[in-house]
Amino acid sequence: SCSSMKIDVDEIVSARKHRGQLFREQYFDNRFWDIILILYSHAVNERPVDAKDIAGRLEIGHSTVMRYIEILVSDGFVCGQTEAENEGLDIARDRLALTRQGFDNAGAVIDRMRRIFA
Repeated sequence: SCSSMKIDVDEIVSARKHRGQLFREQYFDNRFWDIILILYSHAVNERPVDAKDIAGRLEIGHSTVMRYIEILVSDGFVCGQTEAENEGLDIARDRLALTRQGFDNAGAVIDRMRRIFA
């Protein structure tokens, strides 16, 4: 189940990244979910990720990603990957992760999506 989840999340991120080739990008103005998916994928695959990596994956500016991440941090869904980073999180440089609530919520949404598409 966990290995299929890794594949599913990566495919969802890839599909969302290229959706602008099919419809106007404004139809999908939801970078929050893209960032959450990337953080979820990196947690499941046990790979570190930072804002620069996320910007590269989404092909958008680093400062834009940081604005989204700041909101996700203030809402309690994103934190630093290690406890030391949580005490003085530097969004621009530190490795990022979903909080427990962020991870559980993303997993619930992904599980529902998988059931719908199954």
